[in-house]
Amino acid sequence: MTGKTTVIVGFGHVARNAYLPLLAKSDTRVKVVDTSEDARADATRIGLDALAELPPAAPGDQAIILSPIPSHLTLAEAAVAHGYHVLVEKPPAPTARTWLDLCARARARGLAVAGAPFTASGRSIETIRRLWGDGSLGQITDVRVDFAKTGPYVNGAVEPRRAWFLGPGAGPARDFGPYPLTLLVGLFGPLQQVAWEVDDTPEAGHVLTGSFSVEGTSVPLHADFRYAEPRGAPPVVITGSRGRLVLDSEMVDGPLLETPPAPGHTPSAVPRSKYRLALDRFEHLITDEAALLTHQHLVGEVLNVLHKLDSPVGDAR
Repeated sequence: MTGKTTVIVGFGHVARNAYLPLLAKSDTRVKVVDTSEDARADATRIGLDALAELPPAAPGDQAIILSPIPSHLTLAEAAVAHGYHVLVEKPPAPTARTWLDLCARARARGLAVAGAPFTASGRSIETIRRLWGDGSLGQITDVRVDFAKTGPYVNGAVEPRRAWFLGPGAGPARDFGPYPLTLLVGLFGPLQQVAWEVDDTPEAGHVLTGSFSVEGTSVPLHADFRYAEPRGAPPVVITGSRGRLVLDSEMVDGPLLETPPAPGHTPSAVPRSKYRLALDRFEHLITDEAALLTHQHLVGEVLNVLHKLDSPVGDAR
């Protein structure tokens, strides 16, 4: 084991079931920080050091912020102040401005801050770029997202400890919207003419419309994010004049669910999980400043879209 320590900040479901098993296979020492006494007790029972507050970092130490969405920025700022390289689960901040300010403060201290997800970096997007680049799709004409998850609901009810999912600064678009939005903005560039509709029915939903400028043509986007049972619809559909692509943006290495005929394009043999990709990319970005800056800019563009939830009438960005 190396001298590096990775601190998991927020010991909830994703920490326990996604990141911890991956970190356990690495050569890093793992600690947990959580304000919940019960969460710390759970961590201690499986042999982890558990603390109520973030300790100062040694050179090279990392922090992964896995707390409820509204606390992401505050905890990421504290981690930078304590000297950590920081990976923040999505979304990492409420606005592009606060995100880029955080990145600048970290950079001044020689630290890297990265924000999940990394759907613009997996093998799925590489395959899409090849299919688009070789003309298999033709001219892109339409993009649609239909994304539903149960979110905080269990048997139709929301436990008090999960109520934040439905509170300010959260909701389905911020919860899982970054998966397809990061992929699509990574492919097509900034989203324009952004407008949101907020649905306050029991199936809490956010509906996004906008357009991408693709090869000089305006391509419409319609995206529906909802806390509900998945409806079986393809999560992301990119339609072109010669065919269409259907994919699940959480499957970062594929396989794509539908592609136009394209001999020579094969799915990845060993797909990584979105969490494995996040750890891999985070390690790379710590040592590649140019790639880090590109990544931080992309995250900022996605946050520009999400921030407009606070004024859903839309704008002419």
